[in-house]
Order: sequence, then C-alpha cells, then structure tokens
Amino acid sequence: MRLRTIDVSAIQALRGDLSKMPAGLRAELEAPIDRAADEAARALRDEAPKAFSNLVNSIRVFSTGELERIVRPGVDWAQYVVSGTGPAVGHARYFPDVDNLLPYVQQSLRAGGWKVGKKGSKARISADAELMSAAHAAAWSIYVHGTRPNPFDDRAAEKVEARVEEILKQGIAAGMERFIGRGTQQ
Repeated sequence: MRLRTIDVSAIQALRGDLSKMPAGLRAELEAPIDRAADEAARALRDEAPKAFSNLVNSIRVFSTGELERIVRPGVDWAQYVVSGTGPAVGHARYFPDVDNLLPYVQQSLRAGGWKVGKKGSKARISADAELMSAAHAAAWSIYVHGTRPNPFDDRAAEKVEARVEEILKQGIAAGMERFIGRGTQQ
C-alpha cells in the first residue's frame, strides 16, 4: 500500500531536532499524536470496504519513532484493494490464491443465508464443496475481469486531515502550557 502522509506544519516545526527538545515536552506531545493517529485509524476503518472485515479489523496504529505514527492495514493484500488488479486497471491477468478468498466467500454466502452442517456430516461435506466451488468462481472472475481500485486510504486521509491537524495544534498548545507551567512552579 502506498504511504499517505498527513503533513502538519506545527509538528514539522517542532521535529526539527528532537534531541534539543526537553524530554518532558516530548512526553507531553505523545498523547495528542496518539489521539490523532487513533482518529486517522477510525477514519480508515470507516472508509475500508466492509465486505472485507479482515481488512477493517487489521487496521492498526504503529509507532515508528518519537512523535511519529503510521496507520495502516496489517494484511498484505490491502494494496490490491486500493490499486485494483488485473484487466480492470490495465495489468496482466492473474489467478488469485483460492484459499485467500475462502473467508470472503464464506462471509458472503452466510450473509445470503447459507448454512453449514455439523462436522463430518454429509451436509457439511456438501457445504464445503459448495464453498470451494464459489471460491474458484470468484478467483476465475478476478482472473477474467480483475478488481476495480478502491482508494479508501485517500478518502480517509482527505476526511481526517483537518481534524488531525486540529487535534495536534490543540495538543501542542496544551502540552506547551503544561510544560511551561511546570517549569515556572519549580
């Protein structure tokens, strides 16, 4: 997945040389940065396609350094949802791994009222065969047609960018106030 950065001028100015920034001030700024990252993660989950609940559930906030966070899905196939695949986006055809499609197909079938029998029963064996058949059909459809791009990451970034900047500016102002207030009381 491509990396979408939300640049916030207030943070960029502060990050010039973190080693010169007092540790207490850096600690004060961690909370608003975490809050802004959580807000970005929420927006990314809201915009991600819900049919792929594995994708939505894998979205996490990762700390990549001091005063830095990355929000991204934890599944490697998210990039294919964002950029599309195969003939739909002008690329060569490919046949996806059927096993990777099984959770999606099973979820889709269950939403339509599909039932699974008890383990070892003829109904279960029949349902498993039906599931595999549906997964192969989905794989064949992807091979023939590809998948259209769904740039949910761009939509989420556009939706949350102003809010993240607002959270960070308020957090920086409050953190500076608390830090300076602590210094004058000593």
